[in-house]
Amino acid sequence: MTRIPAFICPCCGAVSHNPNDIEQHYCGRCHWWTGDPALGPPHLAEPCEARNPEFAALKKEMAEMVMDTCEVPEDQR
Repeated sequence: MTRIPAFICPCCGAVSHNPNDIEQHYCGRCHWWTGDPALGPPHLAEPCEARNPEFAALKKEMAEMVMDTCEVPEDQR
């Protein structure tokens, strides 16, 4: 089986097979270069939510919807 090269964003989990994204460690969903050597490791120390508040809000809303659907009690969320 042949593996297709991919980049998986460490922030949002998006998968890209675009050769440029793979080379540059760029996430089109977050609009962020996660592997930019000029930024160094500290750039990932900033919470993903701070870089992309719209995605963070959507992610939270989806999690709430799943927990509501699965009837997870409020005290266990």
